[in-house]
Amino acid sequence: MIDPKELAYAKKVQSLLDGEIARLAASNQELKRLIRERTRELRENDPFGALYAGTDADHLSGAASEVRFANERDVSAADEQRRRTETYRRMKKTPYFGRVDFTYRGDDAPESFYIGLCTLNDGDDFDAAVCDWRAPVSSLFYTGETGPAFYEAPAGRFDGELGLIRQYAFENGELKDHRDAELRIDDALLRETLSGAAAERMKPIVATIQREQNRAIRFDLRRDLLVTGPAGCGKTSIGTHRLAWLLYQQKTGGQAPGLLMFTANEAFREYIANVLPELGEEAADTAKYADLFRAAFREYRVSDALSQTEALLKGDEERTDAVKKLYSEEFAAFTDNSLDNAAVRFTDVVFFEIPLVSAKQMLARFRALPASSSLRSRLDTVSRWAADEAKNNYRINKETLVRSAEDADRDGDSTAEIIRKLTAAILREVKASVSGAADTDPASVLSRLAREFYGEGSFTSGLDGRLEKKRLRYEDAAALLYVSAKLGAVNFKRMPTHILIDEAQDLAPLQHKTLRLLFPKAVFTLLADPRQGVVPAVNTVSAARIAEIYGADTVSIRKTYRATRQLGEYSKGFLSPADAEYEVFEREGEPPFVYNTEDPVAETAGIAAAEPERFRSVCVILKTTEEAKRFHQKLAALLPDCGALLSEEDPIRSRVVVTPLALTKGLEFDSVILPRAESLTSDPSAGYLAATRALHRLHLLFRS
Repeated sequence: MIDPKELAYAKKVQSLLDGEIARLAASNQELKRLIRERTRELRENDPFGALYAGTDADHLSGAASEVRFANERDVSAADEQRRRTETYRRMKKTPYFGRVDFTYRGDDAPESFYIGLCTLNDGDDFDAAVCDWRAPVSSLFYTGETGPAFYEAPAGRFDGELGLIRQYAFENGELKDHRDAELRIDDALLRETLSGAAAERMKPIVATIQREQNRAIRFDLRRDLLVTGPAGCGKTSIGTHRLAWLLYQQKTGGQAPGLLMFTANEAFREYIANVLPELGEEAADTAKYADLFRAAFREYRVSDALSQTEALLKGDEERTDAVKKLYSEEFAAFTDNSLDNAAVRFTDVVFFEIPLVSAKQMLARFRALPASSSLRSRLDTVSRWAADEAKNNYRINKETLVRSAEDADRDGDSTAEIIRKLTAAILREVKASVSGAADTDPASVLSRLAREFYGEGSFTSGLDGRLEKKRLRYEDAAALLYVSAKLGAVNFKRMPTHILIDEAQDLAPLQHKTLRLLFPKAVFTLLADPRQGVVPAVNTVSAARIAEIYGADTVSIRKTYRATRQLGEYSKGFLSPADAEYEVFEREGEPPFVYNTEDPVAETAGIAAAEPERFRSVCVILKTTEEAKRFHQKLAALLPDCGALLSEEDPIRSRVVVTPLALTKGLEFDSVILPRAESLTSDPSAGYLAATRALHRLHLLFRS
């Protein structure tokens, strides 16, 4: 039975939401009116400023500059109001999902805090009617236990007694039920949520965040964090909600956000795209690792990661050998040592037998600089120092140098022109001495280091050929980017402050080290499940190694929530006993369906067509892109509306989609069909990855 006080409170919150939505709408209209009015007045009174209203601020007239500043401020405020309005409209369906009653130490009576998507003020009352799930006090809801408790806030630690944890169920804004948890948050709401059909896009999980997930989300944002756990444990949700929590902290602390998410492909990017907006925040910038190549090597053509994965899965021996060599930790260590302790050969800068700066002086200056700085950075420092030293010595010997230059002049220049030419020549000579002291061209350096470490042969000659033609394989570009980062040859205009890397186990140690070099001031959140490393030659299959590279703290999630108990236990069967030491959330369902068939295409068509309508997504997984492409062509003749996901740029647009295993990372589907199950289940990593894509049903087809 629903407590009448709870019904009254729900109505009160709905009324407050209506009032805030109306107030924000009016305020938004007023901001738009002000923007239009300012722009109109400017056009009438300051046509020159209006004409240049789209240029840099330095070129604006005073009036235009003021209008531009005011308009940008109000546009930003209007955008924030729009996002807040959209959040409140979403809250109309579920105004809040939790409540905690907390008695502060020294107080006699508890305070009640209702928790929802964002803060909702209680009219003129100082207290909030609904607290943002990211607010410090809201962390009490996710602890899961009543009794002595505390929460951390900017003002310090608050101790007390947690007397009530209550969950709410709303249906289109109407309160239908509430449940109290005496010892822990009840699993019923989570079980109901997971039993539904897969969403086309990932949804916020603020109502069902578990204790271990909450710990990772709210982990110290000043420290690099590695979150590990089995498939379906919520790592991606943790990552996106951690970014939302970061944005909340930055806004309340007055800091400017700078977020970047590395994702595997377009389908996954689309899948997670709505999480931050539904939490009331702007979507974070996203990128694939290959985008770094495009930014750094615009003159090169580079193949994608999928082609590398496919070649390795098919057993291409030459490609496998090249990948192992370029991604080798030993080769990376050799590269580090070679560039950190680079042999440099400066030349003396001498004019008319007067030494202005010596090679010995420049070398001493170079060696005094920390090896942790890039080679180019150290050379730039030496160049600036040498230029200053040469200028000083020029001033000391100016009279002699100018007289010698005049004696050598054959053009009849004036003394002023002779001095200008002389000083320019000195600076050119300094620059030439430093720039010629070491090779800092990334392609040339990579080629030289590869030959020094591996010797002459087909591998190095092939690499040289691709570098010369500027047509690189993915692994070539990864090695070239690492060398470029070590040299200090890569500069990005925008440097993010926080970087999220999903499926971190799919990157090689070399790639992780590159990211650490390229973004030295960023804080990283890394999400990884080494069990899903299906390409050992590339993947970092040790969580400890990832943590070591970043110096990251680790939070391990020990329970998977995605699949039914039956499918979860089946997936664990692909793993070693040590890797299978995690819990499967108790949600009952059907065991895997196993078929022996002579016609996997027809069998797949029949299974897909017979799946319940509530199953909004059915995925047919093959091992490689070639197999998926051929299978899709045959299946489309029987299921015309089935789609294909065959490249990193493809989105998912069909209820039934055929795809290679490598493109399913991070995705989940109501039903999964493995039409050639023997090719996947024979490989433990591939079998585990394929099986863990399924939420409700898994179909395995074996040739009879």
